[in-house]
Amino acid sequence: MTVTGPLKIWLSRDFYGPPEKVLLGALLFGGVEALQLRLRAIGLQVPYQLLLSLPYLATIVALALAGRNASYPAALLKLYEREE
Repeated sequence: MTVTGPLKIWLSRDFYGPPEKVLLGALLFGGVEALQLRLRAIGLQVPYQLLLSLPYLATIVALALAGRNASYPAALLKLYEREE
């Protein structure tokens, strides 16, 4: 599996953090992808496009939940005043 799209965003977001978070993100994406394959195999009666999007939706939800506790820069929305 090639790392692309939302998984790449998740992994790059946590790349500078503890390796446990990177591993957790990869396991989350891989686990949900395996789940969507399993659901398609048992013949769940939902559009296949929904099942294909499950790993990406799970990544977006995980990023949204992780972003709730984000700290923002102190200078956010402060005007830059040039010194002369």
